[in-house]
Amino acid sequence: MFEDMTKSQQMMSDFKNRAGNTGNTVRGIEVGVEILTSGHWPFQEAPKCAVPSTLKAVQDTFNQFYKQKFSNRQINYLYSYGAVMVQSTYLKKAFMFNLSFYQCAICCMFNDNEKLTYGQIQAELGLSDTDMKESMMKLCNPKSGIVKKENAKKPVFGKDEKLWLNAEYNSPNIR
Repeated sequence: MFEDMTKSQQMMSDFKNRAGNTGNTVRGIEVGVEILTSGHWPFQEAPKCAVPSTLKAVQDTFNQFYKQKFSNRQINYLYSYGAVMVQSTYLKKAFMFNLSFYQCAICCMFNDNEKLTYGQIQAELGLSDTDMKESMMKLCNPKSGIVKKENAKKPVFGKDEKLWLNAEYNSPNIR
């Protein structure tokens, strides 16, 4: 475990220092990847998730770097363990959101669409029912309110229920 942590730090240092890369930022997105040796950890099936184009470009850049360094190794991304810090650009005031990878993927879909249905998001990302519902419950929670839903009073999601980003978002924790 400690060896994997050391290798991950070295890998990110190499990624940061590689030619043409300013820091560990790719296309304005700061990248941090933890590399785990699959033989040393319990096997986990990698959940399926279609990565939005905004994040796909960053993932492809890291994949290319990793393949150049280790041509005989394969990367399996465990998105369910990922965390993403996102800065809002659609609000009057900029907020930093700490989201799971799935929540970030859902929010990225609103870059190209003002409103989407629950079914459209799930079909596009390929998330399981459990992962989709869990992510949406947190995004649509009245306390966070990042995403608004058509039927806000019910904590269930219909496939045709419309969703959109909350343009009036304001954090009660910030004065």
